[in-house]
Amino acid sequence: MKKGFGLNFSIGGLGYETLSYDLDDEGYDSDYSKFFVNFGKIVNIGISKNF
Repeated sequence: MKKGFGLNFSIGGLGYETLSYDLDDEGYDSDYSKFFVNFGKIVNIGISKNF
C-alpha cells in the first residue's frame, strides 16, 4: 500500500477469554476462563497506519 500504511490479515489463531461474575443465585462468586485454538474458523482483515 502507500507509505506508512499496511494491510493485515490472519486465518485462525490463538485466544484466551475470561469472565467473572459477582454473585450467582446462591451468593457465590463465579469465574470462567478458556484457552482456544482456531484453525481456519476466524478470518480477520484490516489496515494499519504506522506513525
